[in-house]
Amino acid sequence: MNRRTVLMAVLAGLLLVAMALPAVGCGGSGAEAAVQDFMDASKNKDCDKMVSYIDLEAPEFSGLGVTKEALVASCNDSMDLGEVVSYKIVNVTEDGDTATAEVEATTKTNGEESTDSTTFKLVKKDGEWKVGPSF
Repeated sequence: MNRRTVLMAVLAGLLLVAMALPAVGCGGSGAEAAVQDFMDASKNKDCDKMVSYIDLEAPEFSGLGVTKEALVASCNDSMDLGEVVSYKIVNVTEDGDTATAEVEATTKTNGEESTDSTTFKLVKKDGEWKVGPSF
């Protein structure tokens, strides 16, 4: 599998999670606020902001040559996959510099709505919470 294919698969996984998990606006600090901001950016189709919350140093990206610019470009190319209709952040658990956030969301794709749940894994780096790859 070439790097572009891997990059597209990684981004597709992040976008599917993002589209399945809408969020409310920024409400403070911590892992929950990071998930909210990430999902707000997704809901608003703001790829630059969305990618700024992704942990590009995650081991899953190692050796793939993943850059912010490449993810933003791929994100912009993929934004017509669907839209966020509603969401609910079910639970956020912080444990030191790691966290998980369980989110339930309704999305619309090809005119059909579906509700799904997923769990974000987050890591705190240099005082900021980052969303890790979910694949």
